[in-house]
Amino acid sequence: MRQFSSLLLTTFVATLLIGCAPQALDSEGDDIISTVASAATDTPASTDQPASSDTPPPAAGSSQVYTGTVTGAGNYRLFELGPGTRGDEWDIVPDGMLDGPFVVVLFDADENLLMRTYMSYSKSLHHLLRADTDLVYLGIMPPIYGQGGSFKLKATFQAGQSVPVPTRQVVWLNFGEGRNVQVHTRDPISFAPFDAAVIGEAYAGHTQELKDVILAEMQADYAGLDVVILSSDNGPPPEGVHSVIHFGGDESGLLGLADNVDNYNRNLSQDAMVYIENFAPYWTMQLTPEEMAVMIANVASHELGHLLGLYHTCDPDDLMDTTGSAWDLAENQSFLRGPLEESVFATGWEDSPRLLAQTVGSKSGGSAKTLAWRKSSTYKAIRRFAEEELHHSCGTCLSLDHE
Repeated sequence: MRQFSSLLLTTFVATLLIGCAPQALDSEGDDIISTVASAATDTPASTDQPASSDTPPPAAGSSQVYTGTVTGAGNYRLFELGPGTRGDEWDIVPDGMLDGPFVVVLFDADENLLMRTYMSYSKSLHHLLRADTDLVYLGIMPPIYGQGGSFKLKATFQAGQSVPVPTRQVVWLNFGEGRNVQVHTRDPISFAPFDAAVIGEAYAGHTQELKDVILAEMQADYAGLDVVILSSDNGPPPEGVHSVIHFGGDESGLLGLADNVDNYNRNLSQDAMVYIENFAPYWTMQLTPEEMAVMIANVASHELGHLLGLYHTCDPDDLMDTTGSAWDLAENQSFLRGPLEESVFATGWEDSPRLLAQTVGSKSGGSAKTLAWRKSSTYKAIRRFAEEELHHSCGTCLSLDHE
């Protein structure tokens, strides 16, 4: 067993920043679960009683107005819109001026996130139900960096709309050089081909091994889904539409960055970065080449998750988590149903497997990776010392709700 000095661990207080989407994430406010019980449900302005799950949706083309006030971190309001059927279309728009920007979401009956937007007087939320649900919820809260206040929202309903067919996503992993590569709103960067030696001397000579494990782990993460993951080791970029994940360079301490959170993957041609040079500080973890490759693969799969429409969660076993330590990031993670990270919304869940299947479709002959995987001796021996010292959050989502 490899031994660590507790002094070394406690003096290495590093923050991993793994990429997200243009809308800001941090960790203020109460625990995500504890906010559920304290939240109030407001009453639609047009009725004397809250909507009931026994109440049918409004007539096609009709609108209903919802008003209220919500202020302070961790506070939110939920409205019941009624049952939903696949093909139902909801448009939520500000009805007049808002006191400030708000985060507005739609949930299904199990409080699984369906759609999220950062709403100001000029922005709205549009969603087309991909599956039946006993109830649709409308949720509203102040953004992490906002005060909230009074709101007035108009919800318009249409039934029987055409539902988009899930679309295959092709992804090319660029382990080669990059020239003037721009992701999100960052300045373009250039970088040399992937070389494991930049992470640390222990990984020199293991470049191909790391690349092979990264590819295999990402393919396992997306097994059972219609996502084709190709490597630059096996050929040039595919001719058809595809997204690219680049491996190289560094950027302000981030481990990864994605162009955006693309709800239901409307844009099949986007970019993400995994900043290989920024894994160098984690030589102190004394990970094997395979374990380091798993950490890198988890970051890459996380960034691809954003390009496919996924937000952050609070479950260290979930690939979209931002709450675990670096040791969690170096272990096996999978797409799970996990509680939302509080700046995404102060209650609710993200059912990643279901959302991905609705977005890209399922693929016969494959099954998603499970958590039946080894836990390294390094992890078990050191985690108790490093749980607080080695955290990670997200890069793209650092600007999640910033315009």
